[in-house]
Amino acid sequence: MESLRIVLASDWYRPRTGGVETSIHNLARTLQKKGHEPIIVTHQYNNHPAREGLDSDDGVIVVRFRVPLRKDQDDVTTSLKAAALLHDFLKHNAVDIVHGHSLVSPFAHMAVHVGKALLGIPTLITHHSLLKEEINFRRKFILKFAARKADVVTAVSSVSAEDAEEILGRSVYVTHNCIPLQEWRGADPIFLEGDPVVLLVSRLLPRKNPLLAVRAFASLAKEAPGARMYVLGSGPLRGEMVELAGRLGVDRKLVMVGSVSHDTVKRYMASGDLLLLPSPKEAFPMAALEAQAYGVPVIGFKQTGVRDIVIDGVNGLLAESENDFVAKTVELGSDYSMRKAMSSEALRIAESFDCDAVYEREYSSAYKLALDSCTAEKRYLLYKLFRLLKADPVRPGEWCRERRDRYARVPPKRSGVPHIRRGARRAAIPVIGNEGNNRGYA
Repeated sequence: MESLRIVLASDWYRPRTGGVETSIHNLARTLQKKGHEPIIVTHQYNNHPAREGLDSDDGVIVVRFRVPLRKDQDDVTTSLKAAALLHDFLKHNAVDIVHGHSLVSPFAHMAVHVGKALLGIPTLITHHSLLKEEINFRRKFILKFAARKADVVTAVSSVSAEDAEEILGRSVYVTHNCIPLQEWRGADPIFLEGDPVVLLVSRLLPRKNPLLAVRAFASLAKEAPGARMYVLGSGPLRGEMVELAGRLGVDRKLVMVGSVSHDTVKRYMASGDLLLLPSPKEAFPMAALEAQAYGVPVIGFKQTGVRDIVIDGVNGLLAESENDFVAKTVELGSDYSMRKAMSSEALRIAESFDCDAVYEREYSSAYKLALDSCTAEKRYLLYKLFRLLKADPVRPGEWCRERRDRYARVPPKRSGVPHIRRGARRAAIPVIGNEGNNRGYA
């Protein structure tokens, strides 16, 4: 595939932490490794300070717009200013594909609509969650309308794809989240007390169901008195977890580590014996994939995206109910030989979710489908007929490239929109402050 400039657009990106942010970052670095030019486009946040304008994240170009955010959600924008900035950026920066991330991200839908409807750029949008049981008819209609300009819809797991197909009424392809295995496997283990060492890596929110993990661990501690549980993450349920652990008599065996960096998570994963995923609504839990990279068996729910990673009884266990989750935690946590056998299988299965493998198997096909959509437009058919009458047939890809390059020669006029030449050196990204608009590269 030729080198493509691919814009990855979403309301959510680092320095926020979460599955969407991590998957976008991993995908961008993989695209760059494959010779493409990914550009992450997002906005600033009230509670997550980051530089406005051009920035670099591990060598990947990041563009952050300063736009009004919703009062009820300080990490989401529905501002028309965001749409205007996206229009100017996409129009003047020779973009080949617009890839929106998350069906519940207004910014992602803006990018897809502006790119396709106004500029004719091939588009994708990726579904990162499970929604069908939570949305009413009105919201379902809005999402279906919002996604109609996406040439291709993908989802991060088979469960998430089924969810999106039911909501949107169209075919959805699976493009799994991935992990750069060699980077994850390079961490040194941290010494942790406990036999076994049980891990919970999650934001402590009601939808993540962390209280179930405490109950499951308390049952395990009765069978394995030396067990310890380490909780990596923070959230509003932290106090309730500590209180529940006290009532169940395992408060001294529960270690609330709090929010930590990815590098620290790696060190804990390298030392863990078992990972609990108590959420019944996980589209594709990155923590499960990260645990597999270190050979840590996982316990999750059968109806979630965990089933794409964990083969029940091979590299982990899948529960059908909360009581079953507790029982399987006791079963696996108290059986060293079972954990050891599953650990080697986890290492093997993780190989198929390495970013290079996922790109070649799934993303390259999805991007080709999007590019092919450029020749399905009515305007293209008229153009093709015109060229045939002139005895000068349209060459493959010419229609897209001609429109892409037409405006890219002219810098955008709107303040705050950078102009990035094709093939710009990553190291040439300037430091952007609030002193003015820097429009591009040397």
